[in-house]
Amino acid sequence: MDSTPDLFETAPSLSDASFDLRALRGEDFDELHNAASDPLIWVGHPSPDRGEYAQFRKLFDTYLMAGGTELISERATGRVIGCSRFYEASSMPGACAIGFTFLIRDHWGGVTNRAIKSLMFAAAFEQFDTVYLEIAATNLRSQKAAAKIGAVFVKKVPGFLGGDVPYQLWGIERENGLNNWGIIIPYF
Repeated sequence: MDSTPDLFETAPSLSDASFDLRALRGEDFDELHNAASDPLIWVGHPSPDRGEYAQFRKLFDTYLMAGGTELISERATGRVIGCSRFYEASSMPGACAIGFTFLIRDHWGGVTNRAIKSLMFAAAFEQFDTVYLEIAATNLRSQKAAAKIGAVFVKKVPGFLGGDVPYQLWGIERENGLNNWGIIIPYF
C-alpha cells in the first residue's frame, strides 16, 4: 500500500461509543498536562520526570511540531485522558508507528488501550500493510499491553530516535489486524 505523510502530519478525528480522538492543538496543554502530571504514569518510562511541568512542556511542544498526535478524551464527559501519535517508525523509514501513548491510571488495564489502538490501527491500515509500536526496553507495562492487542516482537533496536535508549520494535500486519481486531470492533 502507498503511504502518505498526512497521517503523520495531521491526526484524523476518530471515535467510538466511549472515546474521541482528535488532532492535538496548542490550547490543549493545560488539560493534557493535568492528565500527565501523575508521576506513577511514568514509572518504568525512560523519562520518569516526563509529567513535571517543564519536561511535559518540551514533550507537548514536540508533539505539536511533529504532528500526528491524537488527544484522547472520554466521549461521555469530555475529560482528557491522554494522547497517542502516528509517526514514521524510526528504524523503518516510510513505515507507520503508533506510540508515545499515555493514559491516566483509571484507564489502565486494557479496555481503553484496546479501544484507542483499534481506532488508530484501523486508520493506519487504510494506508499501511504493517503498523509498528516502538517500546523502550525498560517499559515492561507497554510491552505487555502490545502483546495483549496482538502485536508481535520484531527486533531489538539500540537507540530510539537517535538517542541512547534501547527499544523494541513490535508489529501488527494488516491482514492479522483485520482478522484479529476487526475494523468495526470498538474494543476487545
